[in-house]
Amino acid sequence: METQTLLNCISIDYITITIRNMPLEEIIMKMGLLNINFKNVKGHNFYRDCMTFSGMNFLYNGLNSNMGICIELKGTGCRAFETFGNGDYLQLLSWVIDHEENNCTRLDLAYDDFSGILPLERIRDDAIAGNYLSKCKGGNIRQGFGNQDGLTVYFGSRESEFLCRFYDKSAEKCVKDKIPHWVRCEIQLGKNLTYNTLKDITTYDDLKATFFKILNNYLRFIEPFNNEAGNKSRDSIIADYWSNFIGIYGKMSVFSKKGVQYTEENLKKYIFGQAGNALWTFFQIYDVEDFFHELERIEKKDKNPKYYDLIKKFESLNRVGVKK
Repeated sequence: METQTLLNCISIDYITITIRNMPLEEIIMKMGLLNINFKNVKGHNFYRDCMTFSGMNFLYNGLNSNMGICIELKGTGCRAFETFGNGDYLQLLSWVIDHEENNCTRLDLAYDDFSGILPLERIRDDAIAGNYLSKCKGGNIRQGFGNQDGLTVYFGSRESEFLCRFYDKSAEKCVKDKIPHWVRCEIQLGKNLTYNTLKDITTYDDLKATFFKILNNYLRFIEPFNNEAGNKSRDSIIADYWSNFIGIYGKMSVFSKKGVQYTEENLKKYIFGQAGNALWTFFQIYDVEDFFHELERIEKKDKNPKYYDLIKKFESLNRVGVKK
């Protein structure tokens, strides 16, 4: 029997978000999970109750009234959301980006390599030799998954805001006889680093580009460097295997301070980046009058204060006329 070829891929592998402006029933409906037979169990993280199914946890009834609903999708939960729900991560992430009362406390992105582009032993050797540039604090190497000959290389720690790890996924899953090379590169972002990442994903809808821009900003493997030859961070040469892996992508800082100002550019990126295709489709079906008619229907609904702040800014510059 011919073995199926596995293609390298990038996925969201863990996400935790808190929603405070939507009831649990509406969240379940919008995620396409109405037909799921959830199990009711005891909650955690200061929530009294939890609905759970295949790695998807919906925590509710918090100890404080403003705790809202916590959506926790683990690795299996992300795959379950894609299989049994609508898998609409853009909608899920936009709930955080468009509403300041909501937040994301953890986001994991994973690259699965089946082709051999990530040489795990070389990564280990370069880590030990110091052949890398990194913003991560600390790191370690672990060998073995039970009786399997598994290897994991960590940059950062679970307690830090950024963690990157490379590990032998085929050893972890005990499938080396079927999948000889399955190396995963996984980045884990904490609460203070998720906002810019979510914004980039929802704006450009290009998970691959987002993943590599973050990774390139935090970690680079280099050819062996003689410190007497110059400045390591400025004069070093990127290792061939890392250059092939990262490709053409630049860097993206994922740190942002609270209260990031919402600008005209943010507005345009959302409309023409995330919603651009939807708008184009709408105008192929309906005319301009229909569009403004639909806008009138939502005009009286509560809106995020950032929109009013942007309008006030343009009013002060005499660049916009707003209906009173």
